[in-house]
Amino acid sequence: MIYCTMCIGSKWVDVFKDSINRFAKNNELYVLTDIPEEFDNCNTVLYERETFSYYDKLPFLFNISKSRNERVTYVDANNIRNFNPNVLVDDTSLYSGQLLDWKDMDMFRTDSTEIDVLEILSSIGVDKLYDKYVREHIISIPTSIFIDYIIEDLKQLQPLFEDYFNSVPKTPAMERYTKNGIGYAEGFALQAIAMKYSMEIKQMEYKSKSSKINLI
Repeated sequence: MIYCTMCIGSKWVDVFKDSINRFAKNNELYVLTDIPEEFDNCNTVLYERETFSYYDKLPFLFNISKSRNERVTYVDANNIRNFNPNVLVDDTSLYSGQLLDWKDMDMFRTDSTEIDVLEILSSIGVDKLYDKYVREHIISIPTSIFIDYIIEDLKQLQPLFEDYFNSVPKTPAMERYTKNGIGYAEGFALQAIAMKYSMEIKQMEYKSKSSKINLI
């Protein structure tokens, strides 16, 4: 399996570069980063935007899938050290590290969140939300004959997500994301792509036996 991650900014590169490089010694890993010289064992892609966007992980992930025509698994940098590369997956499903019940997302939602997000998703012809929130810290995608259409849909959604999920937090719980960037809550876009292109969504049991729960 092919893997990818993002590590942007000297603060996070200093924290996670060692675990990323260790993982890359035994696994093929792409890293989207603004400091590529710190990742000797990796395939690096230069991140050049001035404002960091969480959403950028999605086109990064799907473009690798297109170029390699293989399943690709995205792992957040802070989860690399606990990720089990021997995890079992099928050939057709989209996997997330965690599928959250909507009641567990109340701290991140306002009264208008569902209506506002559906308006955004309608731009690619999606008119409903999945019955759970698809968390974005671990994402594993299959190959798809529709990959070019998927990438175009993601491109169309990106400015809408970055405008709505911007640097101003809509709830106090969102401040942890807004202080670092824009385009968060990208799991909404991910679930829309899965539903539009008939990918079954499953939860991945990705942690190694020694890992602890990480809520970052």
